[in-house]
Amino acid sequence: MHDCHSTTTTTLAEDAMNYSSQIIDLFDNTDHAGVLQCHGDDVYVEQTGVAGRELFEISAQIKSDKIMAARFRTYGPPVLIAAGEWTCRQLEYQHVQALSSITEHTLIEALRLSDLAVHIVALVCSAVKKIEQRVN
Repeated sequence: MHDCHSTTTTTLAEDAMNYSSQIIDLFDNTDHAGVLQCHGDDVYVEQTGVAGRELFEISAQIKSDKIMAARFRTYGPPVLIAAGEWTCRQLEYQHVQALSSITEHTLIEALRLSDLAVHIVALVCSAVKKIEQRVN
């Protein structure tokens, strides 16, 4: 007898054939997950997304035109989490000009994503651009 209503739960590791080793590594090593506390005017926080779907938030502490710390929070698929981690790694300890280097093309190339992931990387880029506009 076949049960048509059974559900199967898979973990990222079990579903690994859908993700590159780089995405899995970034997902498993989210050193930058979280949020920076606002203790002054040096922390910038921006959020993008659609309620009930993917959400992305990035926070950056900027002092003397240098990004001292970067953190992200997200609600979404592993690719969005990996993109958040990769972005924070690229930005932390860099000059604020590094904000302009985070583009959809850069993320797709760096993470070796298909064009189907454009909407995911667009969330990350949009939040980063908002911080860039506020800083400049």
